[in-house]
Amino acid sequence: MQSGPLFSVPGADFRVIGYFGAKAIAQSLQGILPRHIPQVYENTPNIVLNLEVAEKVGYAPTFDILLAADEIYQAIENKK
Repeated sequence: MQSGPLFSVPGADFRVIGYFGAKAIAQSLQGILPRHIPQVYENTPNIVLNLEVAEKVGYAPTFDILLAADEIYQAIENKK
Protein backbone atom coordinates (compact mmCIF):
# COMPACT_ATOMS: atom_id res chain seq x y z
CA MET A 1 0.00 0.00 0.00
CA GLN A 2 2.91 2.32 0.57
CA SER A 3 4.19 1.72 -2.94
CA GLY A 4 1.91 4.14 -4.68
CA PRO A 5 -1.86 3.59 -4.71
CA LEU A 6 -3.87 6.61 -3.65
CA PHE A 7 -6.66 4.57 -2.06
CA SER A 8 -6.62 0.87 -1.47
CA VAL A 9 -8.35 -1.92 0.36
CA PRO A 10 -5.60 -4.22 1.64
CA GLY A 11 -5.70 -7.97 1.27
CA ALA A 12 -7.29 -10.32 3.76
CA ASP A 13 -5.82 -10.94 7.20
CA PHE A 14 -5.18 -14.67 6.94
CA ARG A 15 -4.56 -15.02 10.68
CA VAL A 16 -8.18 -14.06 11.37
CA ILE A 17 -9.47 -16.30 8.58
CA GLY A 18 -7.39 -19.18 9.97
CA TYR A 19 -8.77 -18.59 13.46
CA PHE A 20 -12.32 -18.64 12.08
CA GLY A 21 -11.70 -21.99 10.37
CA ALA A 22 -9.88 -23.48 13.37
CA LYS A 23 -12.73 -22.47 15.67
CA ALA A 24 -15.26 -24.17 13.36
CA ILE A 25 -13.15 -27.36 13.28
CA ALA A 26 -12.74 -27.34 17.07
CA GLN A 27 -16.50 -26.97 17.56
CA SER A 28 -17.10 -29.86 15.18
CA LEU A 29 -14.61 -32.04 17.06
CA GLN A 30 -16.43 -31.18 20.29
CA GLY A 31 -19.58 -32.74 18.84
CA ILE A 32 -21.43 -29.71 17.51
CA LEU A 33 -23.11 -30.52 14.23
CA PRO A 34 -21.65 -28.49 11.33
CA ARG A 35 -25.11 -27.12 10.46
CA HIS A 36 -25.14 -25.45 13.90
CA ILE A 37 -21.73 -23.80 13.42
CA PRO A 38 -21.61 -20.39 11.68
CA GLN A 39 -20.11 -20.95 8.23
CA VAL A 40 -20.06 -17.40 6.88
CA TYR A 41 -16.90 -15.37 7.40
CA GLU A 42 -17.35 -11.63 7.03
CA ASN A 43 -14.31 -9.39 6.81
CA THR A 44 -14.45 -5.68 7.51
CA PRO A 45 -12.50 -3.85 4.80
CA ASN A 46 -9.86 -1.30 5.73
CA ILE A 47 -9.24 1.95 3.89
CA VAL A 48 -5.64 2.94 3.20
CA LEU A 49 -4.61 6.41 1.97
CA ASN A 50 -1.22 7.55 0.64
CA LEU A 51 -0.81 11.30 1.12
CA GLU A 52 2.17 11.69 -1.23
CA VAL A 53 0.15 10.21 -4.09
CA ALA A 54 -2.78 12.44 -3.15
CA GLU A 55 -0.52 15.49 -3.42
CA LYS A 56 0.92 14.35 -6.76
CA VAL A 57 -2.52 13.96 -8.33
CA GLY A 58 -3.86 17.17 -6.81
CA TYR A 59 -6.26 15.52 -4.39
CA ALA A 60 -6.75 17.13 -0.98
CA PRO A 61 -8.48 14.60 1.26
CA THR A 62 -11.15 16.08 3.49
CA PHE A 63 -11.02 15.73 7.24
CA ASP A 64 -13.77 13.08 7.02
CA ILE A 65 -11.64 10.97 4.67
CA LEU A 66 -8.67 11.25 7.01
CA LEU A 67 -10.83 10.14 9.93
CA ALA A 68 -12.28 7.21 7.98
CA ALA A 69 -8.89 5.90 6.82
CA ASP A 70 -7.57 2.94 8.81
CA GLU A 71 -4.01 3.50 7.60
CA ILE A 72 -2.40 6.68 6.26
CA TYR A 73 1.03 6.72 4.65
CA GLN A 74 2.94 9.98 4.37
CA ALA A 75 5.21 8.90 1.51
CA ILE A 76 5.65 6.39 -1.28
CA GLU A 77 8.09 3.63 -0.37
CA ASN A 78 10.42 1.93 -2.84
CA LYS A 79 10.51 4.83 -5.29
CA LYS A 80 12.15 3.93 -8.57
